Amino acid sequence: LVFSVVFLLVVLYIGTNAFVTNYYGDNELINSIKYVGYKAVEGYDDIGEFDCIDLDVDNCSVTVRSSYDDEFHISYKFIASKEDDVKIYVEERGGSKVLTCDIDNKDICDNIWNPAGGNDYEYEQYLTIMVPDGRYGSVKIGVNGGYADVDDIQADELDIAVSNSDLYSGIRGVKVNSISVTADNMPVYIRDSEIDSAVLNIGNDSISVYDSKISSLLDINGENSDVYIDNVNVEDGGKISVRTSGDDISVNLPGK
Repeated sequence: LVFSVVFLLVVLYIGTNAFVTNYYGDNELINSIKYVGYKAVEGYDDIGEFDCIDLDVDNCSVTVRSSYDDEFHISYKFIASKEDDVKIYVEERGGSKVLTCDIDNKDICDNIWNPAGGNDYEYEQYLTIMVPDGRYGSVKIGVNGGYADVDDIQADELDIAVSNSDLYSGIRGVKVNSISVTADNMPVYIRDSEIDSAVLNIGNDSISVYDSKISSLLDINGENSDVYIDNVNVEDGGKISVRTSGDDISVNLPGK
């Protein structure tokens, strides 16, 4: 009996040590255990040019930012059953070239090897899109269980819908005609941007707009949310309209 117990303890120690030691490696058995039968589908690819973006994903964070060269690039990581479960492609829609996706990925919340939950980077799923300088049409991003981050682009229309994440969704350094943001159970900020009109709907968290310029309208509707506006320059004839329930509104405007 003693020998059996010692033998089992040794086997358990060896197995646990092998798992921990190879946790970040390429061992197929370890990865199969770690991802609970799934696999990490990841890559960095050049992609054909496009002028619009239309994405709707779960359990994943999406970043759109300026490219380091004159080409279009994507990088990504998804936890999926097989590589065919991740399709990111450009399609023709009404005379526009639209970047879109078809992704069947794992809900990271039920990961048995990350009992503390949160942000073990091995389980963080993401899609990063890099676009060269230029003016784009509509950029639409829907994310549930992750953040959306749009940085340093120009577009006619920016439409963001985000929910259910402790991480911030952010819009920085953009020049756009219209912004629409719908957020629930996650904070959002807009900074260093030039916007004609923005309609922002936030629930159960906070929205911050600062160091930006509004030409015609900044309209914010908050429910159980804090609203912060700081150093927002509104052109002559422009308007700020803010409503919220249950929490605070703070407004600090420059100039007159």
